[in-house]
Amino acid sequence: MSHNYARSTLRDLYGIIEYYRSLSLDWWFINLEQGLQLRCGRRELDEEKGHPFLFATFLKRDIMLRRTICTDYLGAPFCPDNQLLGPNTLANIHRRNQSHTELPDILRPRTSRPGHLPDDYRK
Repeated sequence: MSHNYARSTLRDLYGIIEYYRSLSLDWWFINLEQGLQLRCGRRELDEEKGHPFLFATFLKRDIMLRRTICTDYLGAPFCPDNQLLGPNTLANIHRRNQSHTELPDILRPRTSRPGHLPDDYRK
């Protein structure tokens, strides 16, 4: 699927994935009727359903970022809402999260760890 996207778009996406992963947030794919979606939040390896707060939807040539507005996620790190991924997105996320300290309970993993990646769920 990566051949559909510019190298810079993929680089920006990987930067965002690594940033949230360093905050102990997990990433996993789901299949929707409209196509593939990458989700970020908490999903332990033994859980069927996750608790996503950030959604990356793959459009023809762009990636759209969206966040949940559910009050259970209050205190989650900043992420853009209904915004195409662009070259300044990661810098904006870093800037807005400078004072972020702790995840809300719904996103906190059972143990201290880096976030899981999609391949971790295949085992």
